[in-house]
Amino acid sequence: MSEQQPALIEALGARGVIREWAKGAQTLAILEAVHRLGWLDTLREPTPLPDLTTPSWAPERTQGVTDVLKQVGVVTETAGAYQLTPAFAALVNGASGVDLESVLASVRLDLAALEKLDGTVPGLTGTEALIVAKDSGVVADPVTQMLYRSVYAAIPEVEAELAGGGPMLDLGCGIGGALLTTAQLYPHLKLLGVDIVPEVVAEAERRRDELGLTEQVQLRCADAQTLDERAVFKVAYWAQAFFPDNSRPGTLSALRRALTADGLLVLQEQPAGPTDVVQQGLRGIAAGRTAEELAAEARAAGFVLVRQVTTNLGNLAVMRNQQQ
Repeated sequence: MSEQQPALIEALGARGVIREWAKGAQTLAILEAVHRLGWLDTLREPTPLPDLTTPSWAPERTQGVTDVLKQVGVVTETAGAYQLTPAFAALVNGASGVDLESVLASVRLDLAALEKLDGTVPGLTGTEALIVAKDSGVVADPVTQMLYRSVYAAIPEVEAELAGGGPMLDLGCGIGGALLTTAQLYPHLKLLGVDIVPEVVAEAERRRDELGLTEQVQLRCADAQTLDERAVFKVAYWAQAFFPDNSRPGTLSALRRALTADGLLVLQEQPAGPTDVVQQGLRGIAAGRTAEELAAEARAAGFVLVRQVTTNLGNLAVMRNQQQ
């Protein structure tokens, strides 16, 4: 064997790895195509292969596509009929606001940004920020009420303040899933949600008004760092995973001012893989801070740790403000 042959074998192996990576993108493209064709709506019910075949699609193509969908867990096959798996049926149905269209739109944004990794990545437009907010959010409904009720039960200090009427501040409230669900759980609680993107705030307002929560929930379009409330809120939630690094010190200072002397701050860990770290880094965000790291950051800003706890929403750090 010549010296060149081992190098050729290594190169062929690397080529194979890249082609395996490409299969993920190919599968995503197939999913988007069948979504546009309306297959996923049809596949809510058991559907035989001929019912999916169109004049422009040979039966072999239809079979190949359904084989891909079956392999990746989108559909199951029983007696020659195909149907969405429970997980994808829930996604297609938009369970509690988690819907396929929002996921696909957000993924497209992520891929488009990563394609510009070697250049300058522009900031999100308002429309794009709304896509991200919808993909990250939920709707306020009985299911999300059950979820948040279990979360608040795990942090009794916070639950007591909410039951007592608060008020509560939600910084980076997005489309208001958590904010509005919390309002539904505690009818006497007053809440203020703040987000920096007008389009996102407008969507949160629409959802609030639709639920009849206008008197209970205020919404404001503002930079969190500019809040001028002082010693007003008993509880605050900070959606820290969406805040650029250069805004974090100013936001924590604003939180200390806005909370009462013994007010509580809830921080949520958002796990991130290597590609998430790169993706968020394009937006100036160091992704993947653990609950321990979030607690340390808040302590450095003047808060003290009350507890760290694992909930159905992941790991939380509850901090208490101190007299300044």
